[in-house]
Amino acid sequence: DYTWHFGDQTKKKSESPQHIYATGGMYKVQFIVETDYGCIDSTSQMIEVYHNPIAKYDIDTLQRCSPHCAVFIDQSKLAGEDELFHRWVFGQGSISNEANPTFCYELEDGDGSEYYFTRLEVTTEHNCKDTFFYEDPVVVHANPIADFEIEIDEIELLDPVVYVNNTSVGGQYFTWNFGDSSEVYTMQPFQHS
Repeated sequence: DYTWHFGDQTKKKSESPQHIYATGGMYKVQFIVETDYGCIDSTSQMIEVYHNPIAKYDIDTLQRCSPHCAVFIDQSKLAGEDELFHRWVFGQGSISNEANPTFCYELEDGDGSEYYFTRLEVTTEHNCKDTFFYEDPVVVHANPIADFEIEIDEIELLDPVVYVNNTSVGGQYFTWNFGDSSEVYTMQPFQHS
């Protein structure tokens, strides 16, 4: 007969069992062998089960216009004395091994937004690992490009009309200031006199 006491208040009767510990720590494992005649022998050893890290983080700001410099705040946990190694994946090919990195996302000016899904992989010095995927993406919005054309054939003093063509890219709200104390809030003012 074979009996194993695993030091975590569980036992198994098997010649070569497999056992999974719920938490890390030091455990005294005892192995008892008994013959059909009642002869018994036992041995024991102390084993160390390394703690698993729990990866977690937060991001200071999820959405901004380019350049968006996001601060990644490590909230990972690890019981015990092991050192924790970080590997941040920022969703566009870049990585960092810093504990609390700042990463700047950039988009060309114009129109549109980009979405970046990020994750943190933490590893202990004993190669125990965990990965945390942030649920929400980092969103980077392109800055609009303000531009316009003025169509002037000839401005007459009695009929000083200027035709304006909005050629901006990516804007949603427009303020036109014509330098004569008048403002217009529309995408295309067409003309101003």
